[in-house]
Amino acid sequence: MSSKNQYQLELYESFAKFRLVREERSPYPPYHEGDYLEEYFITEFFKNTPEVKKIFIPVCWTAVFNFKVKEGLGPGSPNFILRQELFEELKTLSDDYSYFTVS
Repeated sequence: MSSKNQYQLELYESFAKFRLVREERSPYPPYHEGDYLEEYFITEFFKNTPEVKKIFIPVCWTAVFNFKVKEGLGPGSPNFILRQELFEELKTLSDDYSYFTVS
């Protein structure tokens, strides 16, 4: 396995916290059913492991940014804390690669 592919798998693990399970989030928009685009892409990407030039950041952005929004978005709220943790994790990305994401 190439070092790039190994790094991709490491990111899958290190960003696992930001792939929230369905019960932990409210639907957005309210009429939404099924997987969000990010969820579908993450599942298919890691099932098929395509060769790509850039490293994929496997985050469910919609779920993260809508996490427990009814409890607020300000400092100290679960949503704010989760977003800050995501931003900190993004800072750890290696400068040796280029990245892409789906949202």
